[in-house]
Amino acid sequence: MLCLTGFPLGGGSAGCNALYQLSKRGVKAVLLERSKLTAGTTWHTAGLIWRLRPNDVEIQLLRSTRDLLTKLESETGLDPGWINNGGLYLANNKERLNEYSRLATVGHSFGIDSTIVSPEEAKKLFPLLDENVIHGGLYCPGDGVVDPAMLCTALTRSASKSGGQVIENCPVQNILTGKNGFGSKKVTGVTTSYGVIKTNCVANCSGSGKGKADFPSDFADKSPNEAAGYSTIAEHILKFEEIKSLPRGVKIRRLDEEMD
Repeated sequence: MLCLTGFPLGGGSAGCNALYQLSKRGVKAVLLERSKLTAGTTWHTAGLIWRLRPNDVEIQLLRSTRDLLTKLESETGLDPGWINNGGLYLANNKERLNEYSRLATVGHSFGIDSTIVSPEEAKKLFPLLDENVIHGGLYCPGDGVVDPAMLCTALTRSASKSGGQVIENCPVQNILTGKNGFGSKKVTGVTTSYGVIKTNCVANCSGSGKGKADFPSDFADKSPNEAAGYSTIAEHILKFEEIKSLPRGVKIRRLDEEMD
């Protein structure tokens, strides 16, 4: 039986980041993954890093993520797959462009460099654009992309050096609970195929698609994600052949079509 104070469940980018942050702060933590690291949604995610969001909390979290990506290689000796190629938000109408102006103002207050660009300037950034069908855009040069698998490798390597532990092929069978001093339910441990691990803190990083058959819990009849208000979503993966003529530069986001 192990006794721990921090416990991420799920070996994707969320779980690996949680293990990294806990270990860096001196927390005795272990990550459990039922299969292999990045075996879930993480392995096929695009890894897009867009730093501008409508609220300040998300902006600060994304800024912190980007700062970590820029220093992780020097810290671990492993390339996290970070590419700083910039991001271009396209506006199909005047209302969207006005929204981007407000977004840029919020970003500047947090030190996020961004610029409103004309249709012609947007075309210079991404030559395949038709400048006649857009009203302009918001260019954020500090945005980029990251390879999720390479990132998770770097995060867990650093966490291991700080005392963190990763256990693969170890599905969680149950979350054990007890009562606190107020009579409310609290976590006391988790049951795995290898035995019981005592902990007072569990972080569910298993992804929105995990139902109670994947992750049973004593907390409720619902799965942890269902209890938290999340719903399972369908994922669609499109695979394309390489388009050699496609310019390798800034990435595009077009919110009016809700498609990256």
